[in-house]
Amino acid sequence: MIYDSVDTVPAKIYFKILETNDLSLLTTGPASESELQEAWSKIEKENSSNTKEEDKATDLIKKIEGLEAKYESIKLAIKYLHKENDDELIDLLKGYGYMFTGNMTKDLNTITRESKALNIIIKRLQKKLPKQKIENKPTFDMIVLSCAAINGLGFVDTNTITLSQFNAHVEISNQKIEALQANGEGR
Repeated sequence: MIYDSVDTVPAKIYFKILETNDLSLLTTGPASESELQEAWSKIEKENSSNTKEEDKATDLIKKIEGLEAKYESIKLAIKYLHKENDDELIDLLKGYGYMFTGNMTKDLNTITRESKALNIIIKRLQKKLPKQKIENKPTFDMIVLSCAAINGLGFVDTNTITLSQFNAHVEISNQKIEALQANGEGR
């Protein structure tokens, strides 16, 4: 048997695969690599719940990382060019839109000053990212059992709960918590 949907894959196995990339956990018998890849893709597609906010955050992170890489390459190029002339590095900086007048020291000082604007842009973009709290990460079992308690379900076998059941428990728990907070009981 190959687990190939959120309705059949045990959530514990799903999260273990995310952690280890071991797709062999999707099957209880023999299966080809392509079958496992196809099953995993199907599960990932079914479970995809990226919101527009998450997509925007991902795009911001990509943009920030790109600007950081560009800024770092400019700094390193300038540092090297202060010591030795290198046409490839000059071409790199020209490709970024910087001008060379023939006075290398003056040009590098200008580029250094102008490139600091990238750092300002990076910091502004970082402020737009959603705030993330880093706390002690609860275990999978703690999450499942907490949701079960909130939802009044009693004991839930954390080794057999499917991914779709897990997602439903989390969603129902979140709705109950929001309702309690809206009523002023969750404070």
